Order: sequence, then C-alpha cells, then structure tokens
Amino acid sequence: MEKSKQEFLEQNVISMAITNLEKLKDPNLKPDLFVTPVHQEIIKVCKDVLHEKGNVSSIPYDDIIPKLLESSQDYFLKIMDQAFQYGDYDNYLSQLREQKAIRDIHRLSKEALQEDTTLDELKTKIAKIEDSNYTSKLKKWTFDELCTIPRKSEESLIFERDKYMQYVRPKKHTVNVIGARTGVGKTAYALNLVNDLGERYKVLYFNLEMTNIEIIRRLLALQSNVDINKIENNDLTKEENTRYVDACWRYVNRLNIAIIDGSKSIDSIRRIIAKESRKGHCVVFVDHIGYIKNKGFNNTRESVQHTMIELNNITKDFDCTVFAVSQLNRGAEGEQPQLKDLKDSGEVEQTAHSITLLYDETNNRASQNSKYKLICAKNRGRLGISDVLFHKAKQCFIYEGANK
Repeated sequence: MEKSKQEFLEQNVISMAITNLEKLKDPNLKPDLFVTPVHQEIIKVCKDVLHEKGNVSSIPYDDIIPKLLESSQDYFLKIMDQAFQYGDYDNYLSQLREQKAIRDIHRLSKEALQEDTTLDELKTKIAKIEDSNYTSKLKKWTFDELCTIPRKSEESLIFERDKYMQYVRPKKHTVNVIGARTGVGKTAYALNLVNDLGERYKVLYFNLEMTNIEIIRRLLALQSNVDINKIENNDLTKEENTRYVDACWRYVNRLNIAIIDGSKSIDSIRRIIAKESRKGHCVVFVDHIGYIKNKGFNNTRESVQHTMIELNNITKDFDCTVFAVSQLNRGAEGEQPQLKDLKDSGEVEQTAHSITLLYDETNNRASQNSKYKLICAKNRGRLGISDVLFHKAKQCFIYEGANK
C-alpha cells in the first residue's frame, strides 16, 4: 500500500534524525510534529536521553533502545536502515512543520465556530502558531563564561579580500545599512560585498527591485572583469569569454549565493532566513528596504520603521547578519550625503549597527570610471571616509586609500 505524504515525511525525518546527532539535537525537531504514535515516542525518548546525558559525541543507542516500548524497538532498528539523503532533511522537516501548523489552524477554526470567537481573536491565535515555528534560543551562562566576557570581542564577518570595509567591521548578528541616492550604485556596492562574502558564508540576496538575470549578469561582470554591456550583447573576445566561463564556474562551484525574488513581505523574508540559517551563519542582503510591503501601516515611513525593527529582531532570533540597502532623499543632490538624508525613517539610523553612505564625487552618470567616497557615517567603532574607484562597466569598486 502506498504511503501517505505525512507517513513518508515522518519516516524519512525520523531515519535521518536517529542516525545523525546534530539533527537529533535540532530544537525544531519536536514530538508534536509527528502524527504516528511510534514516531512521537521515538523522538521523545531520544530527546529525553540526550538531555539526561548532557554533551555527548555520539548517539547513545544503548540508553535509548531499552527505554522504548518493546513493540517500538524492532521498528527503531528497522528504520535506522531505511535509505535516505541527508540533503532532504531541512525540506522534509519544513514540510512537517507546515503540516502541523495546518492541523493547528484547522483545530482553532473548528473551536472558533463552536465558541464565541471574533475574527480578530482567531487571527491573533493563528499568528501565534506561525510565531511558534520560529527557532528561539535560550542561553544559560556559566560562571566561567561570564568571567571571560571582558576578554572577548564580538565576532566580525570575515571578508576574503578585506578591501571594502576599512572603517566598518560588521559584527555578526547586526543590521548594517548601505545608503545612496538613486543611480549612485547601491546595488553594485552590495554585490561587491556578496561576491567577497559568498565563498565563506551562505549569502541570501533578497532582490526586490531588479530581475534575477540583471543581478546575476552584474555579478558575472564583476567576477570576470568583463564589460557588462559586452555580456548583454554577447560580444566577447576569446580571452573575455574564457574569463566569463571561469566566472560562471566560480559562481556555481565556489560561491554559496541564493538570489531570492518575489519575497516582498518581512514575514516571508523571516521564514526563508529561519530555514536557511539552520545550516550555518547566513549573510542577508535586502535590496532595498523601501520595497518591503507591510500591511496595516498608514505610510511608507511607518512601514520602513517596522521593517528595520523586524530585521533587527531577525538577527537576534536567527544565525544571520543583515545588510539593508536604503534610499537617500533626493534633496541636496550632488552634495556629500549625511545621516539626515536617510529616507523615510529615523529608525534606519537608530537600529543600524553601521551605516555606509556612497558618494559619487565625479557626479556624472555617464562616466564609466568614477571617484567615490565610502562614508562610514555610523559605526560602533571608528568613523572615516574611504576613497574608491567605481568601474561602472565592470561593476567593480577598487579601494584607493583613506582619509582620516
């Protein structure tokens, strides 16, 4: 008889969990995700044993199996031998969590019909179910850890080439803002950071303004050092084509970048980060925050304020660092930008750990090689201005020096 979707998901997740200690420790793996009683029992017993044992380097099968019901022990051993692929774990677990959320919402809807429940009350209960799917972290500090805090510094992101951030050293689990006026090169600068960080971290690029092809084309121009116009027109010399092919190979095999479009609400962004950050530290780019849609707000200013607060919450709830691209006001066009020029919300300035403003000194949109200043306008560290050259055709920022 063919397995139901729920049974298929449960058996695969159970098989992966009981053969991999890290997956068994996953806080998102809970007995109530499962409908089948024997699966609920297995996860509960495994979790209980791990809790009793504390830190272990391998799964203590000799302690787990005797605590299972006799009828469950043979099944436990049998399911250990089931064929599966660990790469499917996150996807299957996510589906189990969605199935549980649907069951919970269905239960609440039935209860609402039987009780005197308003629509707003039902919506609030459903929102709590969605919130419960997010991973929360509870840190119990030990005496030794508390004593060593003065000697520890917060971990910064590591840049492969270390040429973009002379003054700003972005700390993990912070929101960092990149601001510029329209057409100055906010996306290009963000992609330079993506290209640099993508070899070490999982990079999620939420592309809310351009097409994915435009973003990838820019990245490949940057990596290959080939004029973007030649790539668009397929007018490459033999030597340029070789560099372009090499860049394609690096993009596929070396860079861990996911370009995501269509996610224009903060809730959908949060869900994707919640899933991807379980695999390791993520660096998240949101390009740009003015395009994020938030229901229930009267104006853009309130919406941007809510977005910044939520992005900051996300960096604390999940293992990620955020770079938020922000528009500057059009006022004082051609003048060096300041913090007051950040568009729509003082919350951008207040929430950001660091703010880098781009200023085109050449002030000529037609120029292919422009002198830029990277203004470190806010930083919980050192402020300053770095001089760079922006090669527009190749989307590349080149560090030239700094003014103290």
